[in-house]
Amino acid sequence: FLQKRKSTNLAFIASIMLLTSFEMHRWALESRVDMLLAFLMIGALFSLFRWEEKGLKGYPLLIPLFLGGAALVKGPVGILLPCLVFGIYLLILQRYSLWKIIVKNVIVAVPAVLILFIWYVLAYRQDGSHFITLMYAENIGRFLGEDGKSLGIAYSLGHIEPFWYYIPSIIAGFVPWSLLLIFSAFSINYKTLFNSARIKPILQKLPNMDKVTLFSIVTVGFILLFYMIPASKRTVYIMPVYPFAAYLLVLLYQWAMDKKPGLINIVAYIILVLSGLMLAIEAFFRFVDLDSLVAPLFHDVKTVHDMHTFSVAFQHPSVLAVIVWLILFASLITFIYVLKRKNTNSTLFGMLVLFICLQVFLEGSVFPEFKDSYSSRPFAEKIQAEFDLKGNTYVINDLTTFPNLYGLNYYLGNQFRNFEKVLPSKGYFITGSTMIGKIRQKYARKYTFEVLDQSNDSFND
Repeated sequence: FLQKRKSTNLAFIASIMLLTSFEMHRWALESRVDMLLAFLMIGALFSLFRWEEKGLKGYPLLIPLFLGGAALVKGPVGILLPCLVFGIYLLILQRYSLWKIIVKNVIVAVPAVLILFIWYVLAYRQDGSHFITLMYAENIGRFLGEDGKSLGIAYSLGHIEPFWYYIPSIIAGFVPWSLLLIFSAFSINYKTLFNSARIKPILQKLPNMDKVTLFSIVTVGFILLFYMIPASKRTVYIMPVYPFAAYLLVLLYQWAMDKKPGLINIVAYIILVLSGLMLAIEAFFRFVDLDSLVAPLFHDVKTVHDMHTFSVAFQHPSVLAVIVWLILFASLITFIYVLKRKNTNSTLFGMLVLFICLQVFLEGSVFPEFKDSYSSRPFAEKIQAEFDLKGNTYVINDLTTFPNLYGLNYYLGNQFRNFEKVLPSKGYFITGSTMIGKIRQKYARKYTFEVLDQSNDSFND
C-alpha cells in the first residue's frame, strides 16, 4: 500500500516498526478474534482509500466482503467504523457533495449488512431469545457500559478504563519506536505550535494535504475517539489503527532525521543497552544459579515459579537458544560500528535490525520455557490418551462463577460442550480443582461425579 504511494524505504520502515512494536508483537503470539477483525477492517480501509483514488467510480466488490467479514467477527461496528472514517475523510477533501458521500457509503454497506443479517437470522433460529440477549449485550450493552448481570449474560463485560486510556496505550504499544515521540514532546516550542495564527492556515490546507497522511490522521484520530466512548476498553480493540499510526510515526522519524538527529541516537542507544543487558543476563546466569540467588527474596508462589523457570532456561539452553544468543551478539557488535559512522540513516536501519534480533533472541531462548510452564498441553495430551473425550466432554459456561479453560479446550480440539445446556446422562466433566466441591453441591440430587484424573500443575488453567 505504502510502496505504491510513497517509497520503498518508507514502506519498509513502517512495516518493521509495525511488526516489532510491543503491542503488535505481543498479540502476534496469541490467537484472538480481534486479529481477524483488525485484518478485515484494515483491508476495508485500504480498499475504501483506493476507491476514492479512482474518483469513487465503479463498484468495489472487495469492500462489502471486508465489511461483511468484519461484521461477522464483531458485529455492526465492523461496518459502521470504516464507513464513518471514510465519510469524514471525504468530507474533509471537499471534493464530493454530502449526498454523494452518503450514497457511496450506503451502496457498499448494504451488501455487508445483508451478509450479517443472514447470519443473525440463522443464529436466531438456533438460539432464539438467548441470541438476541447476547447480541444486545455485546454490541449495545458493552458500548454503553452496562452490567453483564442486568443484561442476562453469564459473564462480565468488564475491562473498565478511563476515557483517556487509549492515548498512553497506543504510545506504550509502539515501544520502543514511540520513544522518539516522547523525546520529541520535550523539544517542541508549544507556544509556536498552538499559535492560533498558525493553526488556522493548517486547517485551511487540510483538503490539499497529502491523501495518505490525511487518511491516516483521520483513521487514527476517529477510531481512537470512537473507542474512548464506551467504558469497556482493551488495547487490542484499537489494533486497526496500528498500520496508519506506524506510517505517521515514520513521518516523525523523517522529521527527526532532518531537524533532531540526536533524538534518534538516544533511541538507538537505549535499544543497544537493552540488547547488551539481555545478553549479559543470560550469559551470567548460565553459570550462576538464578533460582538459589533470588528465591529467598520472594515469597509469592507465582514469582518463585517464574524465577525457577528462567533459571532452568538460562542454565540448560537449547541449541536454538545458543544460536539466537550468538545472532544478537553479532548484531550488537555490528551496530556499535554503525553508530561510530554517525550516519543517521544507517543508525535508523541498524537499530531496526538490532531490535528484530532482540525479539528473535527472546522468542528463541526465554519465552518458550516461560510459556511452556503455563501451558495445559501436557495435561490435555494425557487425558486425551486415557479417555475417549470426543463429543462427550462438558464444562459449565458460567464465566461469572467458573473458570473458562481456554487453553485446555484448544489443545483438546475445541470440543467442550455446555453442561447446563445439554444436561447429559453421562460423560466427562472438566473443571478447576477448586470448583469440584461447588459442582458436587450444586448437582448433588442429579449427578454423581467421580474424579478420574487431575493435573498436578497448579500453574496451567
